[in-house]
Amino acid sequence: MLRGHMSLQMMLGILEAPPRETKRPKHTAKERDGTSGRSKEIVTRVVGRKWHAGIRVEAGDEIRVERENDNQMDENAIRVVQEDSHALIGYLPARTAAVLSPLMDEGVLKLQAMALKVGDPKEVGRPLPIKLNLEFVGRNWRIEEMEGLMLKVQKNEREYPLPGQSKVSIQKTCQVFRMLLNSIDTNDLLLLDEQETALYRSLGELPEAAMAFFARLLTRKGPWFRLDKLTYMDEELTRWSVSVLRSKSLIEEATGQDEQQLRDMLCTLTVQELKSLLLGLRLATTKELSKTTKNELLNISCRQNATIQYFTSDALSPTQRLIVHLKEHWGPWIRISDVASTLIRRMQFFLFLEYNSDFSKYVLADMGVLQYPKYNVNKGPALFQSREEMLEYEEIVFHARKIEALLSAGNIDGALEEMKPSLEKLESGAVRKCAPMQESEGGPPFYLARFSASWVHAAIGNIAVSIFESRKQYVQANDVLHQLLGTRCLVGKRGSWWQRLCINLEHQKKHVESLEMAEAALADEHVKCGDRIAIQKRVLRLGKPPRRWKRPAWAHSLPDDPNQVRIMQEPVKRKVGFKNVFCGLDGKPCSVESLALQWYGCSKNGCWRGVHDEGGSVRAIFTLLFWDVIFDSKVQGVFRSKFQSMPLDWNSDAFCISRQESIENMVSSIRESSVEDLLSKMASCWEVNYGAYCRGINWDSADLGQLQTIASCLSPHGIAGICRCLAEDHAGWSGGMPDLILWKPEQEAAKLVEVKGPRDRLSEQQRAWIAFLTSQGIEVEVFKVSE
Repeated sequence: MLRGHMSLQMMLGILEAPPRETKRPKHTAKERDGTSGRSKEIVTRVVGRKWHAGIRVEAGDEIRVERENDNQMDENAIRVVQEDSHALIGYLPARTAAVLSPLMDEGVLKLQAMALKVGDPKEVGRPLPIKLNLEFVGRNWRIEEMEGLMLKVQKNEREYPLPGQSKVSIQKTCQVFRMLLNSIDTNDLLLLDEQETALYRSLGELPEAAMAFFARLLTRKGPWFRLDKLTYMDEELTRWSVSVLRSKSLIEEATGQDEQQLRDMLCTLTVQELKSLLLGLRLATTKELSKTTKNELLNISCRQNATIQYFTSDALSPTQRLIVHLKEHWGPWIRISDVASTLIRRMQFFLFLEYNSDFSKYVLADMGVLQYPKYNVNKGPALFQSREEMLEYEEIVFHARKIEALLSAGNIDGALEEMKPSLEKLESGAVRKCAPMQESEGGPPFYLARFSASWVHAAIGNIAVSIFESRKQYVQANDVLHQLLGTRCLVGKRGSWWQRLCINLEHQKKHVESLEMAEAALADEHVKCGDRIAIQKRVLRLGKPPRRWKRPAWAHSLPDDPNQVRIMQEPVKRKVGFKNVFCGLDGKPCSVESLALQWYGCSKNGCWRGVHDEGGSVRAIFTLLFWDVIFDSKVQGVFRSKFQSMPLDWNSDAFCISRQESIENMVSSIRESSVEDLLSKMASCWEVNYGAYCRGINWDSADLGQLQTIASCLSPHGIAGICRCLAEDHAGWSGGMPDLILWKPEQEAAKLVEVKGPRDRLSEQQRAWIAFLTSQGIEVEVFKVSE
């Protein structure tokens, strides 16, 4: 992985993690009497069967579910094995395992399962549905705890519906689709051309059956669909709907005339259907197909120079003969037309402000399966001043996806070649000229700059720098860094760019120039937090006499080395690319963070309770207390869609500027509150907003009682300071928070711990957090494991 390489979609802010459906638990207000030995059941599935082929399971078979602690790919892995032979069948889904495995390790949860259908070795690519029995043992379980756990598991399972679940009716689908059409803002529709506008109108005029059929296609993964597999309605109505949609140029039928289209059609066939095709056309023998994967079957099917003896007409090419055979046996293939796909993609962007969402997100939100925070939509200034701006942004966003795909495939040279247009724009100064000015009067707000082509070009340039540095091409890297620093894009990366520029100059033995660049960086108002500390240290190191005789005034304010606890422990497993595995105090393999939790939990070390969440609990407390400030609808232009998990100015300076008074009032209120009032505020926000998709809190892993305990141990004063930091500069302070948070409720004491393995060291951002937390009276230390 290249240094500094992150998802371009994430860097651009145009991709959010997909929200999961949520539902309010019935018991949140008060605890009930403890119970133990209870059990509950849920339907889930066994995945990963293709890696363990040959195992047959009968419906009704009892199967064993157990932990697999030594799994290198997933430390939470839960395997499913046959009861008698112990043969491995597969695994529980990763998200489900992540919820259940800690409780199994603690010994308070036991799992048993029963197969719900035959697990045929010939169908190893399909998940095996099972009934999972959860037995709550080992301690007193409250009813709301059991229900909360079941809810977490059920949320994960609903993302993968099992066959036989209810379908949305034609009428309901049409109702939701019309709501989607009517949700598009009039100003956004002005960005469409005449053909797209006419097509948009025709969508609203479709007959109900055709509209419902088209809407359901939008929820499926294409591009091509076999008509015989689309069972939304009866066959006659399906064919009538297809004819209507074709007449409106909304869908088209496959011709198979090009290689990619033919391969897409073949991809919709099952392995058995592909084998039948190849045997029928005499492209392969039964022996040749006995141990072939689907990808190998596709490659054989697409060979243009194959000798096909199935047909006798010389007028047909091998490809045409294959297409004829496909259509005769498996019916027509259809897909949404190019012009309709373009229109739908733009409509989805207008609604969701990203190109990765689809109609299903709107449907689930309308059904209440997906919940979003409550706020009033206020559009504010237009995202694009013209259609040309929108098209330019679209083009470079999809070009960035192509670059990212090349990087993921390891084709660095190919990716660098595709970056040339962006690098040329940076060099010419076009990106600097096009970038919006920050909060300029009459112009668009700066936080909307990420929806400009310039922003994307800068993101591509940032990745190019990483490639040049990995190849030790420091001159080229520095040229691009100078160009990036001359723009107003990706301001959160400026500290990193200055650091990389200084480091590259030192690699070139240009120490004086590196010092000058570091001093220039300290004058940049966007260099903050850990980046500023790192550059200050560089200035002190390089600025010794005779280069600099005067010590900077800020030198005394640099953070001291934190308190450190050091233990000796040899890793039991060490593998390049994977985290070290240590032998825990209980004798079982564990991560370095789990080892630290065990160490602090010992009576001789304080009997601390704790969790490894890398600041997740602290951010959740901040989100609960600052919910009304974050989702304040009085701030204009930051809520353009009802499908936002945060305001558009989140992670920008504009967030603090537009809410300065609200932030000050909330910080003062937290500091002056009693612990009881603080916990009451958290509970009230939890009760009202539970389940709303918000990037600041993960409802799946959060526990109100635990968050309240942590808050009471941190004290209102400490929480107020942390909240001020996160509210005033969330982007700068979002990373680097200590790994562990520990607490002792009986003493109202809390401690944050940064855990480091044998070859790890503190980053400057982590040092910045440690220094700040210490200044707020919160105990912080580093737990270092040495070999």
